[in-house]
Amino acid sequence: LEDGWVLYLKRVHMLKAKGELPGEPFTMKESKSFNRALWDKRKDIEKAVITAREEGTDQSFASFLTHYYRNFKPSAKYPKLKQMLKNEPDECVICKDGGVLICCDLCSDAYHLSCLNPPLQSIPDKKWFCPKCESESKDKSKDSKTWSYWGINTT
Repeated sequence: LEDGWVLYLKRVHMLKAKGELPGEPFTMKESKSFNRALWDKRKDIEKAVITAREEGTDQSFASFLTHYYRNFKPSAKYPKLKQMLKNEPDECVICKDGGVLICCDLCSDAYHLSCLNPPLQSIPDKKWFCPKCESESKDKSKDSKTWSYWGINTT
């Protein structure tokens, strides 16, 4: 039993030396980097960790999770992020899965680029309309030569 305890303590010290011990405290720079990445990556912790590591943080994934639950989630910033995300669609209209989505500029339905027919290769630089809105606009343009788009008549 005593040998087991000695091995355990050695393992803890080794993990701590590597920065892999869960709950290792973050420096102010690491905390700011990770918190900013959580906003930029829309609370996708895995992507936020990748971003923080690209900025020089070498904390373990367990340390990031510990920081998220101990520091970020109880902070005043968390409810603001949740409110912002509440207004954003988080699943594809076609497959009902989340991920990287494109939102229609008219109705705000969201789609994966690959779920569209034909699939898009990249997110357009200009305004983009989903198949439903695109179809409705074509139907309206058949009925008359002018149709209204957010109160602006187009021909």
